Amino acid sequence: MRVHRNRLALVCVALLLSAVLVRADEWRLSLGVAWRSFGDVQFEPFALRNWNPVPSPAPFGFQQFDNAVLGGYNVVAGQTLDADTAAFTGAAADLDPAGHWTPVLGLERRLWRRGRLELGLVADMQYAHLSAAGSATGDAADPGAFDAWYYRYQIYDPGSGLRIDPQPPLGGWPQGPFPGFSNLTSAVVKQRFELDALSLDFGATAAMWTGRVRWQVRGGVSANGFQTESSRVESARWRKPGSTEYESYRIEDDDRTETVRFGHFAALGVDGALTPSWSVGAMLRYDWVNGTAATDHASLDPDGHSFLLNVTYSF
Repeated sequence: MRVHRNRLALVCVALLLSAVLVRADEWRLSLGVAWRSFGDVQFEPFALRNWNPVPSPAPFGFQQFDNAVLGGYNVVAGQTLDADTAAFTGAAADLDPAGHWTPVLGLERRLWRRGRLELGLVADMQYAHLSAAGSATGDAADPGAFDAWYYRYQIYDPGSGLRIDPQPPLGGWPQGPFPGFSNLTSAVVKQRFELDALSLDFGATAAMWTGRVRWQVRGGVSANGFQTESSRVESARWRKPGSTEYESYRIEDDDRTETVRFGHFAALGVDGALTPSWSVGAMLRYDWVNGTAATDHASLDPDGHSFLLNVTYSF
């Protein structure tokens, strides 16, 4: 992302420096702030890890078995044990409102003017920092955003162990699956998403003057550099078989991506001249971007509209 950001900045600097070499009244330099809408961050669904004490195909709920025989617990004949399995079904999270405000630097070059009408080229650069966070909790009372189920096993012979492979355990097959989490079992997922976005666009503008007011329409293409970071923490907790104590596991995973997405935009704006050189304006704009800004954990659709307020200097 840093490389793309530096390249885009150099392009804008080159455009600004070239303005010194042209005649007056043909360039407009603007600085403003935009409120830009984005969709919700989508945190992706995933199956919770199983812990044994390393990831394995086993369910959680009770652990310390080798996917065939239960061992290591103080179990007695007639005791029941529950084995839970769960998957996070995904969720949407709102962005931090501060991330919707973005600074915008703009440059316009007038190419033609006749009477009240004029045509020109435009370039804009804007930066946004977006963040979102979310958490989900599920337990026996309310599974929440988890798709959970469990099997119940009956211990008939602690000395022989409990079979959980395709062969039936001593005394028959386990009961279930039952929906939700088993009693005294819970799971938690906490996630974070951050995005640094730098956009550079080029386009054309057509404008019409009515007195000291200038109305314009714009359209063009954009290059959008995204640096995205995310983290996910998953954990589960359950009652240890044959005990009043609890067991648990916790895993944290981070991901980071850098990508460039191309798109296009359309805008409507109005400016009011304060002096021959200075004006203030407002603009409504919509951006379409090809693809998403995403990591392994979450994604954001960068399409959206924005409302811009700016101050412009003509030279």
